[in-house]
Amino acid sequence: MPPFGRKPSRRPLPTRTHLRVILLVVDLCLGLLVSTAPAAPSVVINEVLVANLTSYPHGGGYPQWMELYNPGSTPAPLGGLVVSNPTRALFYRIPDSTPVLLPQRYRVIFLDALSLSNELHTGFTLNASGDQLALLTPAGAVLDSVSFGIQAPDFSIGRTPDGSTAGSWTLMVPTPGAANAPASLGTTGKLHINEWMAKASSGDDWLEVYNHDSFPTPLAGLVLSDQKTTPATNRPIPALSFIAPEACLQFYAVGAASPLGTRLDFKLSAKGSSIYLFDTDRTKVIDKVKFGTQTVGVSEGMLPDGSTNVYPFTPALTTPGLSNFRPTTSVYINELLTHTDPPIEDAVELFNPTSLPVDISYWLLSNQREIPARYTFPAGSIVQPRGFLVVYESQFKNSNPLYPNFTFNSAHGDQCLLTAADASGRLLGLQDAIRVGSAQHGIPFGRIATSTGVDYGAVQSITFGVDAPASVPDFEKGKGETNAPPLVGPLVISEVMYRPLDTGAGDPALDEYIELQNITGVPLNLFDPYTSTLVPTASPTNTYQLRGAVEYQFPPLLTLAAEARVLVVPFDPAGMPAQLTHFRQRFGIPPDVLILGPWKGSLSDAATIELYKPDTIQEPPHPDAGYLPSVLVDRVSYSDSSGWPESARGLGSALQRRRLEAYANDVLNWTAAAPTPGLPPAPSGLTAAPIAEGRVVVSFEALPGLSYSVQSRPTLPVPPGTLPAWQSLTPAFRPGVSTRTLSITNTLPPGTPAMFYRVVTPGI
Repeated sequence: MPPFGRKPSRRPLPTRTHLRVILLVVDLCLGLLVSTAPAAPSVVINEVLVANLTSYPHGGGYPQWMELYNPGSTPAPLGGLVVSNPTRALFYRIPDSTPVLLPQRYRVIFLDALSLSNELHTGFTLNASGDQLALLTPAGAVLDSVSFGIQAPDFSIGRTPDGSTAGSWTLMVPTPGAANAPASLGTTGKLHINEWMAKASSGDDWLEVYNHDSFPTPLAGLVLSDQKTTPATNRPIPALSFIAPEACLQFYAVGAASPLGTRLDFKLSAKGSSIYLFDTDRTKVIDKVKFGTQTVGVSEGMLPDGSTNVYPFTPALTTPGLSNFRPTTSVYINELLTHTDPPIEDAVELFNPTSLPVDISYWLLSNQREIPARYTFPAGSIVQPRGFLVVYESQFKNSNPLYPNFTFNSAHGDQCLLTAADASGRLLGLQDAIRVGSAQHGIPFGRIATSTGVDYGAVQSITFGVDAPASVPDFEKGKGETNAPPLVGPLVISEVMYRPLDTGAGDPALDEYIELQNITGVPLNLFDPYTSTLVPTASPTNTYQLRGAVEYQFPPLLTLAAEARVLVVPFDPAGMPAQLTHFRQRFGIPPDVLILGPWKGSLSDAATIELYKPDTIQEPPHPDAGYLPSVLVDRVSYSDSSGWPESARGLGSALQRRRLEAYANDVLNWTAAAPTPGLPPAPSGLTAAPIAEGRVVVSFEALPGLSYSVQSRPTLPVPPGTLPAWQSLTPAFRPGVSTRTLSITNTLPPGTPAMFYRVVTPGI
């Protein structure tokens, strides 16, 4: 679309939009500017769009913009005029070469940092919570200005009619480069106090207002207060403030005067209080709520939006500035495929775990919380009992003309939201939502049940029903199937020492470590060889990484031998040789075990450790060409509760993974055991019990996938070169498929005063 002149006909506006206002901490002065210009300026600010979410795509994004208009009868020069944001003293001088603005014509100026030919870009943006915009002469005199409050997403503000006096500003349907079109407005009687957080775990307390009207509603002059006194004395919401239709808007209870429309001059009491929304007369109450003692990090609100049913929302369910939801229990997202090329395509699989059919007619699917209706399930969509329903990219990609090209972002990761709605599009307060990271090609994400809940992670293969298709239509014949097991490896987190025993020798925090193991039978490149060949300069950033509580980027061109282990530590092994020697000696680490560091951050008694591997660089014509995605390979979130072993918290034990090939983020797959960094884990529970004269039963717990030998000798310690050495009692125990208890009976020679036993792996 050209930045000036006429524009194509307008498309209909979305009926439901949500806005979470992001505040800029600035010192605003939103009083009206005093103009020193002549009474009839030749050029005026005619329209401004600040909260452009989806209404006007341009330059690869959705920029803010302003529109100039010449209401006169003669051409008006634009070169040398200055566009200003007085709030932050920012200025943009229109180039002298800019063509004159003909009478009754428009010119769009983009409020962004782009620089495109034959266009005007100011280099600054405005604040959607309230700001100022001015047009100045070359000498600095004010030709025109506008001050505004809270902006509704995808609506502009403008003059009506074009070029009229300053008092005629109102809400508009965006029409850049064309005559202004005032928007139909709703009534304040459909505004509701919808959610509140009176005891935030961090940051400011807040509250949320919901507009149940199908039209945007003006907020200017309304008053929010925690006092019932009338007339209300709190600061009113600034002029030219609006809330979008069927939208939620967050206000921050900062307890101090602020020109920003979303910042309130009172605080919420965690001991209980009331919230009032007064009309412009400061006396009539539009809505009010009363709440009691609050819990840290837990909000309260209405479910569904705008009702009188109050529910608590835990930290995972708080939705400031968005619709209130509780998790769906009848249908959930079971599998998501995001990285595809023909003959496969993006797909979402739903599952009904109940014994009754579930009607999801008119439910919504999206990858944006602010736009839940990117796809609407048609009437008659039924998920059968314990059955599946799959929706494919060809169905949802362009089903909603307002929000076309709906696919999932596999390079940067994305989210998938399933929202219950009725035939009118009204949200019903139920939602299932998942967030996933970068994806390998053809590898889906699936719902993974753990001993403590549910995770979503990569699974071994596609299971939509037709999983080796010859074409996209063939792929779309799949009706859904049970998920494949979790995808594990090729490198895994195998051992974690997060609080070493304090021995009094040095800083115990430096003796923390994370052990990683190559669980394949072949050498493993810890970098992406294709990217290193294609873009040699990218080699330092296309390697494996640790993220979460600690961050570490593996060095370029590193290869780990088959089944080998590598340790990552908080100190620099090359720069701290004394610490390296101490570390190896303390834990008996062989010299051939690679030790890398230092990491950034620290491990605590409750932390998340994530391991990422590099994916292939994105190549043209992909919109993310040049981007290096990182794919989550392994992840564990341990804590000081929920069944995690206490002996790993400073009592000498490390967290050891029971089964390397099993899903990592499950407490049942971890145990506390003697630290063995760089070595196979020692068996636990070694006991030796006499059962008769001269006979002893030796028992121990064996881990899956490892062979063991039981050895003995009559004396300890063992001086170097002393015979007899340790002797194996029987042939080695072969590897098992699960954790098990192994026993062996040893007959002692007559007159044996004592016998010492040990277990070694691998078996000899």
